[in-house]
Amino acid sequence: MNRTGFTWIDTHQKIADYLSDHRNDQPGIIQLLRDIEITALNDRDENDQIIDLTEIDPFTFFCYLYKHRQDKNLANLQRLSKLIGLSPEPSDINGIPSANAQKVWLFPYKKTRKNNEVARLWAFFDALRSNTITEELFTDVLEIKNVGLIKLTEAIFMVQPEKYLPIDGPVRPWLITQFGIDTNFTTWIEYRNLLDTIRSKTELSFPEISYTAWTKRQEAPINHWIFQVNPDSFDLVAALQKNLLTTWSVTAHKNEIQPGDKVIIWATGKEAGCYALAEVTGKPGPAGASPDDSLWKVQKNSGLSVPIRITHDLSTAPLLWSVIKNTPDLEELKVGNQGTNFMATESEYTTIADMAESARKPGTWLYAPGADAKHWNEFRKAGIMAIGWDDLGPLTDYNSKDDIVHKLQILEDTEKSKKNDSTACWEFCHKLRVGDTVIVKKGRSELLGYGIIKGEYQFDNSRGYFKHIRKMDWKAEGSWTVAESLALKTLTDISPYPGFPEQLMELMTGNKVSVLKDKAPKKRDQSINTILFGPPGTGKTFHTINKALSILQGVPVGQLDPDRQVLQEQFRQFQNDGRIGFVTFHPSFSYEDFVEGLKPVVDEAKGNLKYEIQPGIFKTMVVNAAYEYVQTLTPEPGKVTFEDRWDLFIEEVENKFSEGSEVSFDLKSGKKIQLIKISEQGNLILRHAGATTDQEYVVSRERTKKLFETYSSLDDIENINTAVRSVIGGSNASAYWAVLKAMTSRKTEAQKKNEPTAPTWEQKASRVSDLDWSEIDPDAQSVQPYVLVIDEINRGNIPAIFGELITLIEDDKRAGREEGLSLTLPYSKETFQVPANLYIVGTMNTADRSIEALDAALRRRFSFEPLYPQADRLPTDIDGINVKAILEKINSRLERLLDRDHTIGHAFFMKAKNIDDLASVFLTKVIPQLQEYFYGDGRKIGMVLGQGLVNSQELPADEWPSGFTDEAEEAKNQVYRIRDLKTQEEWKSALKSILS
Repeated sequence: MNRTGFTWIDTHQKIADYLSDHRNDQPGIIQLLRDIEITALNDRDENDQIIDLTEIDPFTFFCYLYKHRQDKNLANLQRLSKLIGLSPEPSDINGIPSANAQKVWLFPYKKTRKNNEVARLWAFFDALRSNTITEELFTDVLEIKNVGLIKLTEAIFMVQPEKYLPIDGPVRPWLITQFGIDTNFTTWIEYRNLLDTIRSKTELSFPEISYTAWTKRQEAPINHWIFQVNPDSFDLVAALQKNLLTTWSVTAHKNEIQPGDKVIIWATGKEAGCYALAEVTGKPGPAGASPDDSLWKVQKNSGLSVPIRITHDLSTAPLLWSVIKNTPDLEELKVGNQGTNFMATESEYTTIADMAESARKPGTWLYAPGADAKHWNEFRKAGIMAIGWDDLGPLTDYNSKDDIVHKLQILEDTEKSKKNDSTACWEFCHKLRVGDTVIVKKGRSELLGYGIIKGEYQFDNSRGYFKHIRKMDWKAEGSWTVAESLALKTLTDISPYPGFPEQLMELMTGNKVSVLKDKAPKKRDQSINTILFGPPGTGKTFHTINKALSILQGVPVGQLDPDRQVLQEQFRQFQNDGRIGFVTFHPSFSYEDFVEGLKPVVDEAKGNLKYEIQPGIFKTMVVNAAYEYVQTLTPEPGKVTFEDRWDLFIEEVENKFSEGSEVSFDLKSGKKIQLIKISEQGNLILRHAGATTDQEYVVSRERTKKLFETYSSLDDIENINTAVRSVIGGSNASAYWAVLKAMTSRKTEAQKKNEPTAPTWEQKASRVSDLDWSEIDPDAQSVQPYVLVIDEINRGNIPAIFGELITLIEDDKRAGREEGLSLTLPYSKETFQVPANLYIVGTMNTADRSIEALDAALRRRFSFEPLYPQADRLPTDIDGINVKAILEKINSRLERLLDRDHTIGHAFFMKAKNIDDLASVFLTKVIPQLQEYFYGDGRKIGMVLGQGLVNSQELPADEWPSGFTDEAEEAKNQVYRIRDLKTQEEWKSALKSILS
């Protein structure tokens, strides 16, 4: 890690060593805090009398250092370092979370300490430093009063900052915004998995992430609110339990409430307390109709409302005021006053959030996946759990179980109670929660497996049956017999039965458990091998670009940049970087072209012609993709990172600027942009040289890093605006280009000496050949995907081109899989495997060869995505011509004469703007394609296009030479020819006649 700006890390390590050595002198440790002028080191005895604090844990010790403002916190750390003789003295505390001044301790007052809380925290400290934390130890510490998930991760980070990350107020939204990471976790394993996910998304160290998130918070601070309601006016509990609470009426602070703000949902009255936590998702606006309108018992406020998203539903176990009013930092909570919304402090919100997370214990459910568990294998492979009663539609449409009962009675024409069915539906939608455990049963005595709920309720209308679903992380499968008679219901909450869930889990997690194989192919968002097929002109090449970018960027096609020019620029850049390979198959294309073969080369030393084994496009892409796994195991030595470059660059700029020298950067246009200042966050503030306005532009470290990592050379950029926007969105692209150009061109001698050259393909191949695939996770998230595009895949001789490698492209036969295979190449005699991160996307023109005629071995190994003509994308009026209707009519006739695979694509017409363009399309695209379809049979072409474009001519009787009159009787008496249309009016008339 780049230690510049994170000098406190070494200091914390030494402090942790000191605390460990002095654990038996806790009064002495506390005295250290007093010696550096830290106060509030008091305890309360059994009589609630104030006494001196005599015992302390190491995490609380660290928190005491950071309970003030930043400058004082740094001073605390520096004074402590001098006091215990540590060197060098730390110069910053970048990334260290500030402790809540009213909530420093991780243990309760002595009057309520009953179970060796301080000693348990010391044991956790030892396990943390020795890397031996267990799930049980983590759970045990969380049960200590004053310890919540957020606070515990902050404490862990202070002791081991390079291994762990605080999942706190600044970090959570930053991770969501930057990477879309779900930051929720409840167990030690889930926390560690979350850290692995974060590592796979960024090269920033955890201290750097914490500091970056904090700086972003300072730029756009988040407010904290109390949204309050009287239960005599509004049924808050029902609104929460029916998932109807999406807005909140507000009467104050309308200009201060912003998206991202955090909210405490509070109910007044006899059972006053916090019933939920929420996040603001939009700005206040005029109140309109909302799903919870029916739950108002008085006239609803018709003023302003703000959209919210519930993040913690506490309606079944609210945090009541009678319990929390004596909690440190909540004594002054502004609740119970007249009004709908009040300001809260961050510490108040965080305290309640910690209490909510600590109190929330995951439930356990018994579940039957259909009668006799017949859908278990399907649901397990799909990563879901599902229930029937599809005719009910979305379960979120019902306000109560009684509503579901009534609907079921109508659907089934019965007077039976339907209580069990309605309860299963209601609980599946409203009671199951993310993090709950689901145990799968068959009948009344067999268990089949278990998993963890990972998603909220969904109604998936695309499924043929069992449309009510939740996403699952299935952990195990097998068969276990239980002595007890299990409930017959589809869904049963067994959490309230002490010991029973644990008994079932113990049965399944013993030696007999059959854990799902880690190396089985994971469910992919994209098929590993895909063929886009369709008639000519349906945009197969167009969609190939979208498909490849969707794979490489990890987003659905619908979320790609809508600007086609941006997509083409991104595609070209990926090609330049070697992450996209492109090849077109044709009848003479061979195995030697595709995989490897002997190729003639000139021996420049001797001037002779010799033959060498050369890799083809497939082998080249396989090595490039497999090298990703090499880099995850052994990063390139001595590599100079972006952070190294940036820090050296900023240091040079700062030195020059502080000396009073003008600092400017060259724009691509030849003009200059000047440095105005460097912000506290380390961003460059720039203004165009000679500008007549005060317009300033910000160039930030993080966005510059994205550009640096995307473009290996600025010379590859053709259009600055398009290229920059495709990576970092809206910005002054010229300013970013100028700074990046200056940074990359000003390499120091150390950089030039240490920065390695990019490995050659041969060097990559050598490293790949040494990989032990049995030790590699083929689905490692840090590994980037690669795409090989094979255009016109059906025009090649597939058996000859792929040869024996056809089996290796199957997903479960890829390198590192449980069923992974390898083969020896015939020329080089090298062992060859295909990595799991190489996607193959082919295109196929169905007019050339139907899918049925495609090589069967290839057909079995690809998923096929059809692309048929989309006439709806065409205009209905181009110079009076209804192009949409014309294409529909032509294709309707072609389907009758031939089939759907021999139709005409809409892409031929997409650029047509006037009648001349349409004439050109027909002359150069449509008519030649029809001539190919019908082998020049003018009569059938006429049946498609009509007499306006094709005319018939009678042949004269004396056409034939004497002596051949008998042959003439067998010849055609009539021929069909394409009309020679000259004027625009002739073309308009001819095209309109197609619809006749």
